[in-house]
Order: sequence, then C-alpha cells, then structure tokens
Amino acid sequence: MMEIENNDLNKMKRIVLRQTVFIGWIGGVIFGIFLFILFYFKLIDPNISSTITDKIKLFNHWYGKLLLLIFLSILSMIVTLFYYMIAKKMSQWYIGMFFGIFIWFIVCTLYYIYFNQNLIFNQKTIHESINLLCLFILYGLFVGYSTSFAYELQLIQLHTEHNHYKSSTDYDKI
Repeated sequence: MMEIENNDLNKMKRIVLRQTVFIGWIGGVIFGIFLFILFYFKLIDPNISSTITDKIKLFNHWYGKLLLLIFLSILSMIVTLFYYMIAKKMSQWYIGMFFGIFIWFIVCTLYYIYFNQNLIFNQKTIHESINLLCLFILYGLFVGYSTSFAYELQLIQLHTEHNHYKSSTDYDKI
C-alpha cells in the first residue's frame, strides 16, 4: 500500500493554514461587530471602554473604531492559529466552548490587572461578565468548529485523492 507523500501533506497543511487565518479574520470581524452591538445597547458598561479610550483618544472617532476592528481581526487570526496548533483534531463542540471560556478568562484577568480594577462583582458587573462570556463562547465555538471542519475536510480530500490515484494505477496494471 502506498503512503501519502510528504508533498501532499505539506500542501494540505498550507491550505488548512490559509483557511485558518481566514477563519480567524472572519471571526474577529464578527466578534468586533457583536462587541459594538453590545456597547450600543449598553449591555456592556461604556465605562469599560472609557478606561481604554481615556488612555487612547483615537477610539473616540469612527476611524478609531475601524482600527479597533482591524486590531481585533489580527488578534483573532493569532488566537485561531493558536487553536489550530493545539486542538485542530478535536471536533467536539465543548472543546470550542472551553476555548472561548479560556479566552474570556485571560481577557478579563488581563483587563483587571492592566487597569487596576477591583475584582469585586456587583449585579451590574455580573451581567456584563455573562454577556461577554456568552460572546466569547460563541467566538470559541465558531473558531473551534470552523478550524476542525477545515482540517477534517482537507484530510478527507487528501485520502480521497490518494485512493483515487491508487485505484487508477491499479486499473492501468490490469
């Protein structure tokens, strides 16, 4: 039985890597749009964004929001590549959910450390945290499922091509 060639495996990895970067970009755009929607409907306290915008005045303008969306997209590509490295073969939904919870925990921890905020929760901050947690879970599910699906699809396509070439060479020998 012929083995799958290294050239085919490298080609598959490059294709999946490109798809993963694209998934990360789309995930970042969708995440940013939903984040802006949460800010617009005041489901997340504008004071959270004001602590950031006090330090960076650029975000008060429309082009600052566009730059923030681009920044979130680039950051999302990096996060998606991280997911690709650690969990591309796991296609269960709860892996993506736990990945989203993990990212939420990291972001909230870094926010509180960087801005010297108290970790005291009241009813308002609990609602905001739950809203953000739901957004991060949806992001983790999107990134997890899409990356795993792209990986599995390329594996299936590689095996199908390999079996097709094998059967056609066997057919020529008859």
